[in-house]
Amino acid sequence: HFLVKMPNAPAPSAPATSVFAAGLMKGKVVFVTGGGSGIGLGICLAFAKLGAKVGICGRTEAKLKGAAEAIKKSRGGGC
Repeated sequence: HFLVKMPNAPAPSAPATSVFAAGLMKGKVVFVTGGGSGIGLGICLAFAKLGAKVGICGRTEAKLKGAAEAIKKSRGGGC
């Protein structure tokens, strides 16, 4: 077995949203099914942080209400 030593330690990765220009989705509308939790909610939050207006649907009204509040907070109040 050979062990190869890296000449320099790799730099940590940047958060995914930092690779996109601020306001990239401003003026855009995104509709996400399953946006009340999990990956769907994560997608909603990412788009909202980039300036998109986000619409969500799902099966559980209580989850959707909580998700809507989180989305509003992530984009500074608007949903």
